[in-house]
Amino acid sequence: AVARYFSKDRGKALSLTSMGHPLGEAALPVIIVTLIGAWGWRPAMVATGGLALVLVMIAGALVRSNPAFRKPEGPLMPTAHATGHLHPRMKSHHFLYSRYFLMSAPLFIATPLIVTALVFHQAVIAQEKGFTLEWFAASFIAFAVARVGGGLLIGPVVDRIGTKKLFSFHVLPFCFGIGILAAGTSAWVVPVYWVLAGITSGMAGTLQAAIVAAHVAPDRLGTVRSVLAAMTILASAAGPVLYAWLAASGLAMPSLLWGAVAVMIIATVTSAVAGSAWSLRSQGEYS
Repeated sequence: AVARYFSKDRGKALSLTSMGHPLGEAALPVIIVTLIGAWGWRPAMVATGGLALVLVMIAGALVRSNPAFRKPEGPLMPTAHATGHLHPRMKSHHFLYSRYFLMSAPLFIATPLIVTALVFHQAVIAQEKGFTLEWFAASFIAFAVARVGGGLLIGPVVDRIGTKKLFSFHVLPFCFGIGILAAGTSAWVVPVYWVLAGITSGMAGTLQAAIVAAHVAPDRLGTVRSVLAAMTILASAAGPVLYAWLAASGLAMPSLLWGAVAVMIIATVTSAVAGSAWSLRSQGEYS
């Protein structure tokens, strides 16, 4: 909805709204544990559901009171530096079947797949590297903080220089983090890994929404975003299973970590090449 409505300062707006998820992740454990301790788990669940219902009603009222939010005035014209020579009102199927999207698809799913897999298997990683699970889990706070920071900082940069180049290279901090985790043995490795993973995760949400909004007509945004959401969910679900299968097949954890780095670097190069080639195509050509 934000990508559809904001044609000016879209990156900043997406950065602000994307902070809801990591802030919720950071606040949820403390709040829920406190409520359960004070009221019991059933009243805590009822209170949570009631609060969610109130927030949905408030959001609905705000949207209904602003017709422009439901129907933006005119097309959202992407800027030249963000799109190259792309037609501003691309149909959803044109984008989803374009050579750029097909070559960049691995980057859309890399972060949720690998982050979720490594979170699920953090006990194995900690044991393999000689870290305590408590230290590994405690350092997860750095992930939440870095995710907020990465999401906030990337918005103004998107507004200034566009989306394609930023999107192509946004997984590089995560690559460095996994490389440090695979090679290092000191305790500082764990929070540094989480910080770099959080930066990439924070940038990913904003960039994915921004790149779609920059290249797809406003009345087609929902279709593309729903496809990307399905891809993200499937990737998150597949990641832990894939890594468990690979580990059961005899691959050591360092090999899995370096393999993840290699896959993301290849996906980065592929997306960068696709973005450069796509910008050189004539206006109105999508594949």
